[in-house]
Amino acid sequence: MLYNGDPNFDQADWEALSESDRALLQVELRNEFKTNRYDSDTGALTLTTAQMAGLKQVFADYQTLLSKGSAVHFIPRDWFTDDTQIRDVTAFFAWTAWAASANRPNAPFSYTANFPHDDLIGNQAPGQFVIWSMSQWWC
Repeated sequence: MLYNGDPNFDQADWEALSESDRALLQVELRNEFKTNRYDSDTGALTLTTAQMAGLKQVFADYQTLLSKGSAVHFIPRDWFTDDTQIRDVTAFFAWTAWAASANRPNAPFSYTANFPHDDLIGNQAPGQFVIWSMSQWWC
């Protein structure tokens, strides 16, 4: 999360904020993630400055993760050896994250019906989907 231009803002920084500062930041964060900036006429997705900074970091992190591996994440070293493949798979992960958070046009929920759940950005399952899922379970 980018806060006051600080790309190193982390969980400890979040917890150190006052309750009112956290509430304000959460509203900004929801707007950052939930606002759909895709232009269907041009096929362009416009990212904010914070999203661009985050995406740059994601690409750098995944370059390291997918080439050097991680015992913690059970990813073998040299799982990917081609930089183009690493960039493509990272772009796919970033696109799925966008689709899971940005609201559909004219809808109060994302392309994935706010799945996965994330309170920080306001991703809660819409009521009609919960009711539909429960009704299917009982039938």
